[in-house]
Amino acid sequence: MIKAIGIYREFELQGRPEKDRRILDLTAEKLRKKGFDVLLKEPKDFSGQECPDLIFTMARGKKINEILAEKEKGGLFVINPPQGIRISFNRELAYQKMKEFGVNIPETRAAEIKNIKFSDIQNRSILKAAVRHEFCFAKVKFLLTRCIGSLSAGI
Repeated sequence: MIKAIGIYREFELQGRPEKDRRILDLTAEKLRKKGFDVLLKEPKDFSGQECPDLIFTMARGKKINEILAEKEKGGLFVINPPQGIRISFNRELAYQKMKEFGVNIPETRAAEIKNIKFSDIQNRSILKAAVRHEFCFAKVKFLLTRCIGSLSAGI
């Protein structure tokens, strides 16, 4: 029987961990129906000493993702791997990666907040912080995305 561990998301981090928790629970349910032996854990309860065949995770914490990166280097299959998590922390990098892989996204640019003029954010633009998690201390930039209806237009 294939052994799998699901690791929940930390509640202290931003976002909506309760939705991630539900996704993880549903994933575990589907895997069990397919014959997997699934154990669900809170991030604080994952030691890294466990020996599953695969891990599926919603954890965002730096420490647990360092442990998972080491496990992945050792050949363990990790769904939602640490490298993807690191990319998701920085919206500017995430947008760059999505463009590299051909994902259809609205035209987006990163700018220092002091360099953004009101005229830049008129006409259905969206202004978002480029760094989303408290343990990322990169210089804060904002992403400016302009959308018209359900279509995207260049800035």
